[in-house]
Amino acid sequence: MWTFNYKREILTLSDKGQISLDWVEPKNPIIASKVQEHSTPIIIVVPGLTGHNDDLYMVSTALESVSHEYQMVIANHRG
Repeated sequence: MWTFNYKREILTLSDKGQISLDWVEPKNPIIASKVQEHSTPIIIVVPGLTGHNDDLYMVSTALESVSHEYQMVIANHRG
C-alpha cells in the first residue's frame, strides 16, 4: 500500500514522561540506504493535538519525504 513503514523510538524523560518518535522508513532498500546517510536532511513533523500517523496530511508528507530521499520523523505528543 504505502512505500514506507514507521519505526517507533520511545524516549523516557527525566520526569518519567515519554515522547515517541516515529521514523519513516522507505520499503525500497536503495532509497532506504540513501535516507539513512548522515548527510540526509531530516524533516521533523509535529502533528496537531488529535493528529495521528495515518492522517492524510501525515501520510502525504511522509510519501513526499520518501520521494525526495529525506529522512522524516514524527514527534508525537508527550504521554
